[in-house]
Amino acid sequence: MRLALFILNDPELVGALSQTAERRNLDLRVLLDRTQFTNLERRKDNQAKTLIARLQELKKRGSLRLCDPSPQLHHKFAVIDDLLVTGSANWTKAAFGKNHEAVVLVSPNKKRGEDSALVATYLEHHEALWKLAKP
Repeated sequence: MRLALFILNDPELVGALSQTAERRNLDLRVLLDRTQFTNLERRKDNQAKTLIARLQELKKRGSLRLCDPSPQLHHKFAVIDDLLVTGSANWTKAAFGKNHEAVVLVSPNKKRGEDSALVATYLEHHEALWKLAKP
């Protein structure tokens, strides 16, 4: 499971991703923009504290890396199995619960011989960014 996101600020979503990866024995790799993590650390509310704790758990397991702010990591994509999830939505409660967002799901149909080249391109890009990001 690969994610590259500008913002991920929903503690329930982080918990669900982590639990799903553990339950399915998946290699979870999350890339976040460092500035968003720094902004989160400045907050004092309980949601921020819970989110920081869950993200720190991912970091300790080697599942989270932060990208330096220049250039800014502004991606909004995930690859889960062969499913690519992308679009305009930052991964926030507002994005998925209130806003009008474009969310695109791409899943090649192997029975029809559809190529997964697009999904592979996103995975390659994620891998390149993962190597550049700091553990």
